[in-house]
Amino acid sequence: TKTTKYRVLVRSGACASAYSSEVVITVNELPVATVSGSKAICEGSRSFVLITVTNVTSAQTWEITYLEGSTTKTMTGTGAVTNDTLFTSVLNQTTDITLQSIKITSGAPLCSNNNLVNNATATITVIENPLVTISSYPKNVCKGDNPAITVVISKVKSTESWTLLYRVNNGANTSTTGVGSGTFSFNIGILNNEGPNGVRFVSLTNTGS
Repeated sequence: TKTTKYRVLVRSGACASAYSSEVVITVNELPVATVSGSKAICEGSRSFVLITVTNVTSAQTWEITYLEGSTTKTMTGTGAVTNDTLFTSVLNQTTDITLQSIKITSGAPLCSNNNLVNNATATITVIENPLVTISSYPKNVCKGDNPAITVVISKVKSTESWTLLYRVNNGANTSTTGVGSGTFSFNIGILNNEGPNGVRFVSLTNTGS
């Protein structure tokens, strides 16, 4: 903010010169918005970034225009804020949150800033959810057998481990583990029920590298 005083020197013919009264013009800094909080999330999740707004008074309201990927959105608030939470929509691919402008919407003057170049983008990296499909299984077994089924695990990095929970008939959850994508076989447990038996996958979770 810079304050400048102006006055006019008036002179008429031979008369003595005189100064007018002062006029004060105060120049206000433009409002500034920044974003932080880049992070990684799982596919199909919501996330958030942190917004900081400066160069506004406590009573002034403001509006930020930003891009979520290629979609234009707005955020509103009042006064200066630090690390205010801005939630995203559900994301299925890596998405940039890019601030485009901020404008003051109440009070005077109604300054705006369309040149947000410092810390104006945060990136939400979306990690694909792992997938499991059944490749093969025995259609007929003997009572008391412990049959094996073969599954294909995909969308898992080669260094990442995973845990697959499954349930046979209405029994308790049972787990099997592995590393990376590929084809895996495991025994599902002793089958003593005559007739059809069902295997249901409960969840597949990446457990880290």
